[in-house]
Amino acid sequence: MKTVSIGVFAYNEEQNCAQILEALLSQECRETRIIEILVVSSACTDRTDEIVNFIADSHPIVRLVREPVRQGKAAAINGYLSAKNPKADVCVIASADILPDPHAVEGLALAISDPCIGMAGGRPIPVNKGDRFMGFVVQLQWKLHHLISLRHPKCGEMIAFRSDLAERIPRESPVDEASLEAITINKGLQLKYVPAATFRNRGPETVRDFIAQRRRIASGHRWLRKTEGYKVATGSGWAIVRALISQPPRCAREWGWTAGAVFLEVLCRLFGIMDFYFRPRVHQVWRIVQTTKQSYRTEELAPVITDREAEHVPDQLWMPAHEQGGDSDKNNSPVSRRERVH
Repeated sequence: MKTVSIGVFAYNEEQNCAQILEALLSQECRETRIIEILVVSSACTDRTDEIVNFIADSHPIVRLVREPVRQGKAAAINGYLSAKNPKADVCVIASADILPDPHAVEGLALAISDPCIGMAGGRPIPVNKGDRFMGFVVQLQWKLHHLISLRHPKCGEMIAFRSDLAERIPRESPVDEASLEAITINKGLQLKYVPAATFRNRGPETVRDFIAQRRRIASGHRWLRKTEGYKVATGSGWAIVRALISQPPRCAREWGWTAGAVFLEVLCRLFGIMDFYFRPRVHQVWRIVQTTKQSYRTEELAPVITDREAEHVPDQLWMPAHEQGGDSDKNNSPVSRRERVH
């Protein structure tokens, strides 16, 4: 039975930290065992630490690791790697503002059982409603992420990796999961996308927050290409176009919103280029995207379908199970990628 150490990273997450800890403590594990949940609190100024300590009083596997100064998520991950139980076989890390479904941890951990797999990523299910422009943009973003990952894994938001994969990641990295991808590939291991390991997340709900988040990521991917020579799967324009073509809009409104989403993404990537090359910004300490920090409401946590979208329902965006039907997803085969920039 594989043992699992979980790292949760929080900065002023009093609205979400209890929800994710409850979800992690309620994971259904038959072939794995969670031996610890470390919450790395990066100089929180709200009630995050108090809430985590209250839960830890009743659950000994929960432990608070407090950083006195907020130095960015890469530094928080390094703090977790230093503090984790050395007996763990697998590390699972997640931000405190996501909500894993009951089988997510075991699904990711079991993917690491293959000796060729170094890192695995789950499937984000955004709770943003698609009946408004920004909700549609967020849903489209993660739908494309899913379709691309089925061919070439892109791990993000909640990931698992071998406990001996890395002792630390570059402290200056603005894209921590992508840095771990690069380490995995450089060690000759493979990435795997596990679409059955689902978790909820909340995307930005304003254009301003979306641009702030996406330009940081775009700049971070440029940094990764320059320092490690590694290009993430979603960095391929052709891969994005191919995914878009496979899922055409269904009505005039969606055509307009899709055009708007493409414009926003291009704009954010241009801003990312400017940030990296012309007016360098320090992105490893993120500006908080406030609209992603709301608690999850009961109606947002309805069961979701896990359809084979690329093959069976090419016209669907993410929707709750009571609104759509669909077939179950099968894990994609592992893919090894070494995309070097020359």
